[in-house]
Amino acid sequence: LSESGIVHETVEDGITFAQNAYKKAREIAEISGQAALADDSGICVEALYRCRSQLSGIQKHGYP
Repeated sequence: LSESGIVHETVEDGITFAQNAYKKAREIAEISGQAALADDSGICVEALYRCRSQLSGIQKHGYP
């Protein structure tokens, strides 16, 4: 993105990797006026019972 002059940080507040990837792609498409693809590979941690990183954070902070 920086190569095309776009400076943007998407707030990753989705429950799933897919929701965050969709949000990233939608925002960049709106900003650039072009089609966009995105991913949100995140991490899965054995010590956290294989919970996805964003789900673990939500559970830790008591969000629904």
